[in-house]
Amino acid sequence: MSLDLQNSYKDAQETISSQKSYNEVRAGMDRQSQIAGDTFEQAKQDVTGFKNQIASQTKSFQRDLPSQIDQLVNLASMAAGGKYANITQYLKKVLIKTLIDVRPKINEILEQEFLNAIGCSQQQSYTPQPVWIPVQSIDLGGMLKINPKDKIGKITYEKDEISVGSIPFSMNRELYNRIQNQPNSYSTEYSLNYKGTSGQELFDIEYTTIGENSEPGQFFKVTLKSRLNNKNNVFEFVKDYYSTIKVVDLNNIVKCILESMTGAISMDLDPGVEKTNDESRTLLLIQRILGLCFDNESEIAVGGNKKIAELDGVDDTFFEFTEIDQRKIDQRLVDIKDGVVTFEDCNNVRLPLNYFGIIEGINDINLVEGDTEKTIVVIDAVTTNFTKDPRWGSFSFDPTIGGSVDLDFVKKMTHGLVFSLLSPKILLPIMLMQKSLGKYVQEKMPKSYNELFRKLKKFIINVTSKIGSLIVEQIFDILVKDIKNLLQVIIKDVIKEQQDVQTAVILKLVQLLIVVGEFIRDYRKCKSVIDEILWLLKIATSGIRDFIPLPLLFASSLLSGASSASAFRGAIKQMQKMGIPTGAMPSGAPNLELASKYATIKGMMDETKINGKVQVAIPSLTVITPIGPLKTIPSRGSGKSL
Repeated sequence: MSLDLQNSYKDAQETISSQKSYNEVRAGMDRQSQIAGDTFEQAKQDVTGFKNQIASQTKSFQRDLPSQIDQLVNLASMAAGGKYANITQYLKKVLIKTLIDVRPKINEILEQEFLNAIGCSQQQSYTPQPVWIPVQSIDLGGMLKINPKDKIGKITYEKDEISVGSIPFSMNRELYNRIQNQPNSYSTEYSLNYKGTSGQELFDIEYTTIGENSEPGQFFKVTLKSRLNNKNNVFEFVKDYYSTIKVVDLNNIVKCILESMTGAISMDLDPGVEKTNDESRTLLLIQRILGLCFDNESEIAVGGNKKIAELDGVDDTFFEFTEIDQRKIDQRLVDIKDGVVTFEDCNNVRLPLNYFGIIEGINDINLVEGDTEKTIVVIDAVTTNFTKDPRWGSFSFDPTIGGSVDLDFVKKMTHGLVFSLLSPKILLPIMLMQKSLGKYVQEKMPKSYNELFRKLKKFIINVTSKIGSLIVEQIFDILVKDIKNLLQVIIKDVIKEQQDVQTAVILKLVQLLIVVGEFIRDYRKCKSVIDEILWLLKIATSGIRDFIPLPLLFASSLLSGASSASAFRGAIKQMQKMGIPTGAMPSGAPNLELASKYATIKGMMDETKINGKVQVAIPSLTVITPIGPLKTIPSRGSGKSL
């Protein structure tokens, strides 16, 4: 994310924070006017304190580049304030529903980006032939080494058992089945080739320990079949294949989210240093991708299908890791080995993790999937329950830790979605077409997540960004609603103030016209000379002292007008930058110091608007005369500032 956008988000945070303080003070002043001297108990939170609390609610291995999701979550937390008992938990539940609802859109994203991945047009064709795919190149996380009936297998593989001809088909289970039933192929076991939803044959597949050049290893030998009329279109093949499977499985998504948060699955599997480090590096890369900007538009782009700009500036250095990155990776490795999670916001306390409970909780998703409300409750409980570990002692009741876990879950949703896509059934057609079209030779096939990200840079970045935008859309909708509610107070104040000032200005101008008219018209009236001088001096106090260059005056039409409410909000922002407290008093009573500043600002603004006089630019005007249209000379005039 660019420095310009970082500053924009910072300005948004400051504006929301000052707006909330303004609302607090205005509410307090209204009550103070009614009951002077009483102590008022207010059920309001100090926004600055809340902002700092949210900012600190991150674990040591999460503090990466801030993404649009991170920034919007922070803004949504601030904007909602006391509206929800626990805003992070509220966001989590809303976005869990998003996880359930967006899965069909992910299919569309995969299909759209597939052509970019293989770098060919929709007319590109493949040759029906056997293709050998190294198992490691599509099973980067080692899923196919896990038995689907084991506790980890149950939350990793598809929920449904293999059922030939059913849609969606459990392809990850079938790939595991092929390895276990060597040398039988799919067609040998089921007496037919694998078919797409079109009814056309796609391929036959078998597991073999001999490669295309008779070299030893672990391979899937995939025999591509000819399609109708020999129109073997690459894009149609992939689209036909993806439509037969469930691209993302909910239990696997949640598993990947919890793994990125805590390393719970690695604690149980103990995959080794190399695999754990590869996974940790990939999490950092996903965070970097989510921090990228793709265009120069000022609006937030939330459409999941938005066209992504070219990836300017994403070179090999994007995939390199600094010493700070490596320390985060090492810390995550140590935590996984020790079976703990580290909470930086609690003085780096390391607490034991009940990863068995997390695994059991994820497995419960399979029992309720299909019932949205129950599914939300079960997924929410997975994170809520592990913070209630009795080994945590007093920390199990610490709301800061509970909020930190919920916040982390929300921010790691995209990480989990992306990781769930890096499964064998998703990568199989990509690697198959890359190999079939001669883009990859055997030695160049990826052997790790990091290599995959480098080789399929454009595909991975675009898919990740578009999936992230689906999450952004939901957070943005929540944020907009809360900001609209937040602004109601100041909008009402501005409208009332403008009406009051408009009335006062009209009365003042009428008074001036009467005075000037009498001054000019009634020289003979028996009036004290001093009275007339005083009236004149009163008019003169709003006279012009300096001249503004004429071209600049024409720009005044672009101004929205000043108000004491806006000026007060700006003052609050400046005070907060200097660390001056702007919230309610510890007792809940209004901040009278802040209220007095508002009274001062309002008095000054009222005086300026009622008695102030401004120069205005009068542009060249077209005047119709008997001899034709003529242009007037640009000049100055007097006016009021509103």
